[in-house]
Amino acid sequence: MEDNLCAWQISLPQGLTILSAAGLRDEQQEPITNAEFFSRKFSVMISLRYYNIRTLLHRPTLASMVETCRHTTDDQGSQTLPLVGLHSLEICTESAIATIDIIYELVHASDWRANLLETWWFSLHYVFNAALAIIGVLWLCKSNYVLGLAMEQLATNARMYPDRAIAVLSQLVSGDAVTDRCRNILQQLTKLLNDHTSEIMSSL
Repeated sequence: MEDNLCAWQISLPQGLTILSAAGLRDEQQEPITNAEFFSRKFSVMISLRYYNIRTLLHRPTLASMVETCRHTTDDQGSQTLPLVGLHSLEICTESAIATIDIIYELVHASDWRANLLETWWFSLHYVFNAALAIIGVLWLCKSNYVLGLAMEQLATNARMYPDRAIAVLSQLVSGDAVTDRCRNILQQLTKLLNDHTSEIMSSL
């Protein structure tokens, strides 16, 4: 499936591209024509879909590991993650981070870039899914079920993103019950994640 996504990315028509938050941040010049503006807007749309699909494609690996960890006793100890599983977790995490970064950048923009996002409920869906995946990875790292420098680096890269997702949902729309509920869920999970006295997996 990754090969299919790569082929799809290469086949995108001229003017459409997979974007990053850094690229959007550096793009200071406002598009001159409507065609240029909508080219950027559609690029944001397909970028968020792309990162969301990659997150969801690799999330089953994360879910399987979390479930295994929940049923692993202390006597069974920790283990080193196979390279295939680690690569899948890395893609899942990196795609989730990219999702949150793009939307964070755009909801806090005060210029033309603020108009690049679709209707807010798409952003809510993408950010919530991405944040849950990242929290899952951080839970896995906290459990010490999986060891290794690569997992430590993954946790270091992802650690700020539950709070960043909460910040996005706080800025996205006001007075919406679904958004408030999703934000509250993330706040509760993040609080549990940051509680160093808790047994994180026993709370799932």
